[in-house]
Amino acid sequence: MSKRLTRLVFLGSLGVLLVLLATSLFTIHRTLVLRETMLQLTDGTMLHTRIVDDFNVSAHRVIIEAQSIMLSPRESEFEEIDAALANARQASDTLGAMRLPDFGDAALAQRYEDLDVQRQSLLMLLQQMAVSVKADAQVEMGQSDEMFELVEQSEDLLGEVEEQSDATLTYEQDMACELAKQMVLEVLVSVVVSLLLLLATAIGAYLLLRRAIVHPLVALTQALRLFTDRQRAEPIVVTSKTEIGDLQRSFNHMAHVIDTQQSDLRAQIDLAEQARRRAEQAQHDLSAQMLVVEEQRAVIREMSVPVLPVSESILVMPLVGAIDAERMTTMQRQALRAIQEHRATKLLIDITGIPLIDTQVGQGIIQIIRAGRVLGADIILIGVRPEVAQAIVMLGVDLPTLHTARDLRTVLQL
Repeated sequence: MSKRLTRLVFLGSLGVLLVLLATSLFTIHRTLVLRETMLQLTDGTMLHTRIVDDFNVSAHRVIIEAQSIMLSPRESEFEEIDAALANARQASDTLGAMRLPDFGDAALAQRYEDLDVQRQSLLMLLQQMAVSVKADAQVEMGQSDEMFELVEQSEDLLGEVEEQSDATLTYEQDMACELAKQMVLEVLVSVVVSLLLLLATAIGAYLLLRRAIVHPLVALTQALRLFTDRQRAEPIVVTSKTEIGDLQRSFNHMAHVIDTQQSDLRAQIDLAEQARRRAEQAQHDLSAQMLVVEEQRAVIREMSVPVLPVSESILVMPLVGAIDAERMTTMQRQALRAIQEHRATKLLIDITGIPLIDTQVGQGIIQIIRAGRVLGADIILIGVRPEVAQAIVMLGVDLPTLHTARDLRTVLQL
């Protein structure tokens, strides 16, 4: 089921479209009506003017032909006066049958009626004049004063009809212009009203969007910015039941979850900090213990490779137990340092207590012999067993330079 905001946006958009459609249709309708009216007024006015001119011209021809017959009657002139009179009568009938626009003006309608009466009177007078002129011409009588009076009356009445027709046509044109102006004004008003309706609709939509969408989103953005700055999510006020409200409730739920997780995380961090302190303390204690152990190991290493002076120039290094690389390094360092400190001329290395001498141990002992000779001391190996002798031979040691003895007492007796 769609939310209220979705329906609201849909209805708002539909309303804008309907207003736009209605105003557009109204404007188009008024424009078409104006166009049709202007065409009718233009065509009707032009036709009215043309027929009025035809009537006036025909009436003038009747009078002119009558005057010509009065001066010199001819048979052709009888036909011409009859044709002119017929044209005038036809024009009068056409004007009487025309539906002339009165624009709702009673004065203009009265003018049309008065003109029609005057034209009928003029036609009757012209008919009487034509009949009288032809009758007098056929009996070859001179023209009477009555005939001249008919002609003068016809001319005077025609002048009045022309003057009244011109005034009526002018009045009709003025009324048409006023109507056109009024209709143009109506079209302009309809356009302005349409624009105002569209503007009002746009403003309403804008205010609705600001209230329903923009303001809640701004508040949500500020809350997010506050969360980013302070690393703390503050709940916001739920302002609607629409999708925006769902978003606000989701944010508040997220804020609650984040606060809970942060609280748990801070508790875990405190526990981890405490554990770290305990580990650092344990590491410190272990380092102290390792330092003590290392010192003890150094003492043990020193004690495992003793160098004992038996006289002012003779030193003895008794070796007991297995010898690894670390102990071999200690042996070399202890032997050379003792030779230098005691200025010894002999170093007796007793290897009787070593259970096994491999190639690495043999090489280490040979290095002690060579380094000791460099320092000016003679190195004597004591307690060389057969397997040790074999290992020394395999190492390729220069045997004339290697001094050995069976046991310590034999060396000390020399």
